[in-house]
Amino acid sequence: MEDTSFERITISAIIKKSGVSRSAFYRNYLDKESILDDELNRLAFVVEAATGDNIQDNWFLIFSAVEKNMDTMQLLIKAHQEPRLLIILNQYSNSKDEVVLDTIWNGILYNVIVEWSKDSNREAIETIVPKVTQYTKNLELSNH
Repeated sequence: MEDTSFERITISAIIKKSGVSRSAFYRNYLDKESILDDELNRLAFVVEAATGDNIQDNWFLIFSAVEKNMDTMQLLIKAHQEPRLLIILNQYSNSKDEVVLDTIWNGILYNVIVEWSKDSNREAIETIVPKVTQYTKNLELSNH
């Protein structure tokens, strides 16, 4: 995806570049979007796991995870596939009773993560975490 737009990438090209057989590819993935979803699920799992009582520590864990996965985020943004992250975050909703709160938090998480990832002059984690903490500290934490 670094040289070719996502839309133009074929399964054949993925197979050739990765060196796996077509059958091995389809054993693990339905389509090329499934590869993105697999990467995003890993990131979303870490993001959703940041549920301690200290919101500043949670934000630090989230930004650290995003920073470690910045190459993936940049590729998603370049391919205009970043909305997939919000879809996946919303799949982690805890219960029907908390779906509204989960949706609000996931919207915040998604927008903060994507906008920070898009910024080529992004603030250091140590700078952005206190700001985001200040804006979100009074929101009901529930399971976030």
